[in-house]
Amino acid sequence: MSLLADLKKIYLETDLHLQKKEMAARTENAKKAWMQKRDLNGKAYFMLMFAYFEDQVNQYCSSLVDERKATVLSAKNTRIWNAIDLENLGFMKRIGILTDKGKTNYNDVARMYEIRCEIAHGAFSNVAAIYILHEYAFFRRLLRELKP
Repeated sequence: MSLLADLKKIYLETDLHLQKKEMAARTENAKKAWMQKRDLNGKAYFMLMFAYFEDQVNQYCSSLVDERKATVLSAKNTRIWNAIDLENLGFMKRIGILTDKGKTNYNDVARMYEIRCEIAHGAFSNVAAIYILHEYAFFRRLLRELKP
């Protein structure tokens, strides 16, 4: 089982626990507090899934650049691949190495990256509820399609 699948499984367990607490709450304020905890839990698991996704993207880029450096025949193209400094290349630039900028996969990642940045910088209220099962499927699909 992949880390992504493990995260989904653990999220479902924790969300079920929080949902039971929410349903057992006796007051509206208590219900609201448990609902907020569930929302925060979803955002936390989204961040963990995104971190895994980002690590995989980094590995994919590294493999692709290394492969191209080793197989490119012309000196001009070799210089292009040798000039890529992955450590100083932003995340969306790395996505641009794996897929065409402006195409569906690129745009999907850009939207998710925007959500990731909002959460990472504490703007929780700017982000709607996160549906982890949807995001899990999204990350799995992208990892499959972006793999070189």
